[in-house]
Amino acid sequence: MKSVRAEAPYLPDNVQFVARCNGLASMDQVSEYLQKTHILVLGLGDVYLGAPCAVPLDPRYRLVVPKYNPARMFTPEGAVGIGGAYICIYPMESPEDINWLGVPYLFGIHFKPPFTLLRLHGSSDFFDRIQFEAVTESELEKARKMMLEGDYNLRIEEGYFNIKKYNDFLDSIRNEVEAFKAIQKEAVYKWTKGY
Repeated sequence: MKSVRAEAPYLPDNVQFVARCNGLASMDQVSEYLQKTHILVLGLGDVYLGAPCAVPLDPRYRLVVPKYNPARMFTPEGAVGIGGAYICIYPMESPEDINWLGVPYLFGIHFKPPFTLLRLHGSSDFFDRIQFEAVTESELEKARKMMLEGDYNLRIEEGYFNIKKYNDFLDSIRNEVEAFKAIQKEAVYKWTKGY
């Protein structure tokens, strides 16, 4: 803010900017939207060491926001960010151009090779899904400590993605999605005009 671009619309707070660009009433709603739906991993390695690039499955909670211009020089390990409609989790410190939303430390580089929990394909699975949940700062620090010591048991569930059921679901919420996209379009235009 002091040395790169003091007038950038994403300042002084990324989460506030994400809320404004999506027509949300508060920054708390950004967290609520991230927890409302599974996030589908579409690709790995967007940044470094298997960083997932993902989108919320329920388009009623698919937040959108422009990327930084210019890029930020530091993003902490484990950060969750959003650029466009894509959510990324950073397994290591790096420069980046997406809006920082928080830090779920459990996605750090502390895993054994291939340094990530997430996969693109395997013998019978194709895409992993992530589900965020809110925790207190003390719960996060305790979990991080346990993870670094190798004592944390992640909750991993096997499941199947049924494309027919998903398409039927999308058809059932089409009007809600279109209404949300209209609000987003107007909000993004308002808060990024001249960006």
